[in-house]
Amino acid sequence: MTTMAKPRWFGELEIGYDPAYEEREWKVNRAAWILMFLFSVASSAGLFGDGPVSGKQTGTPGAPLRVKYEKFVRKDALTELKVHVQTAPSELFTLGFDREYLEQFRIHRITPQPVEESIVKNRSIFAFKGSGDISLEIESKCVGGVSTGISLNGGEPLHLKQFCWP
Repeated sequence: MTTMAKPRWFGELEIGYDPAYEEREWKVNRAAWILMFLFSVASSAGLFGDGPVSGKQTGTPGAPLRVKYEKFVRKDALTELKVHVQTAPSELFTLGFDREYLEQFRIHRITPQPVEESIVKNRSIFAFKGSGDISLEIESKCVGGVSTGISLNGGEPLHLKQFCWP
C-alpha cells in the first residue's frame, strides 16, 4: 500500500514531494541503466552468440586435428564447427563425434560431404578423403551446457564445451 506524499508549499505552489521516495526511485533507475549497459557490453562481446568472447579453438597449431567453434550459441540458430585436419592428401580419415552431442544439434550441411557415415557404439563416425577444413553447419536444439569429444581416426578426442541460450 502506497501513501500519498504530504503536500508541501514551495513558494506559492503546493506540491506532493517525498525526498526519501525520490532518492529510492533514482537509485533503482541508476541500477537499471547500469544493468542495461552491462547487458549491451556482454552482448557485443559475444556472451550471447557470435563475438570475440564466444570464438574458441581447441587443438594446437600444427596438430593433426584442430576445431574452431562458438562457445555460446542460441537455440534454433545456425552455428559452424570448423574442423581442420592435417593428413596425407589421398588418405582416408575418420572424425568421430559423441552421438549424445549430435542429438542436441541438427546437422544442416557438412562440407565437403563425407565419403561414409556410420555409428559405432556411442560415436557417430564420418569418413573423409584428403586433408583440410571440414565445415559442419549445425543448429542447436537444446538449452544449457553441452560437450563432446571429436576424435581423428579413433584417437584421443579434443573436447568442446558449448552453452546454448534459449
